[in-house]
Amino acid sequence: MPLKTRVGAAKILGLPNTTFEGLELEFCKASSKKRAPLPIVIFSPGFSSIRLFSSAQAQSLASQGNVVITVDHPYEGNVVEFPDGTVIYGASPSDINDEAAEKGVKVRSEDISFLIDQILEPSSLGGILDGFDTSKIFVYGHSLGGATSAQVAFNDGRVLGGLDFDGKLYGSVSEAGLDTPLFVVGADSTEEAASYFKGIMDKVNAAKMFLTVNGTKHMSFVDLPLVLSLLDFAPPGIETVIGTIDGKRMATITDDILGAVTSFLFKEKTQPLCQLEDNVEEAVVEERDFKRACH
Repeated sequence: MPLKTRVGAAKILGLPNTTFEGLELEFCKASSKKRAPLPIVIFSPGFSSIRLFSSAQAQSLASQGNVVITVDHPYEGNVVEFPDGTVIYGASPSDINDEAAEKGVKVRSEDISFLIDQILEPSSLGGILDGFDTSKIFVYGHSLGGATSAQVAFNDGRVLGGLDFDGKLYGSVSEAGLDTPLFVVGADSTEEAASYFKGIMDKVNAAKMFLTVNGTKHMSFVDLPLVLSLLDFAPPGIETVIGTIDGKRMATITDDILGAVTSFLFKEKTQPLCQLEDNVEEAVVEERDFKRACH
């Protein structure tokens, strides 16, 4: 992470400013061999959060044969640092309310549709998009980013489906429902929260699934549990934020869920979704209807 982003990210979470120092992702050079065009996955973070909180998750998705684009939302994200050094500070987590969330989902969904416009315009990014399969686009997100994924799937017919990691839905999709596949993954939550998400599922007239993961909290679905596990660092009371589940195990679970959903949307494979509850012992499938048999 760039310096100001590292400090801002730590501040959001109430962690020491040095928490994210020295953390780097490993990359390898893309093969020069010709290959089939790759499907596109777009990620939107939570309110006041940043895309870099889910970098390891994005890296894992890319390793499965996807082009992964993570999106920051300037002026709402806590801190967005551009390559030229420009820094834009935005909202803090305490600024969230229903009005801010409704506005945020509207702006974010427009951001992502604009990004898709650019992806579909061959000359827009100077050939960097060569090798993309623009007929296969999937959007997912955490918290308000998850709500954004559902709204983009509602608004934009170029998107094959959405995945919401523990985000209450806002925007027109929350009332009108959805005719595009939607997958919701919730924290180990209350009966009230489960009832809310089941109500959302009732409005989805396409392939759908709602599952919860035992031992998780709202921030379990980003890289934070993994980072703290790797650093062997457990601030007092952190379980109320990231749950009791092991960080490395949580990373594997989110990888499995995302892999199953992309296999379904991009390859029309139902079996990975059908087997999630068997393969992930912490997962509890509350509701599912894939509109096709498991095979």
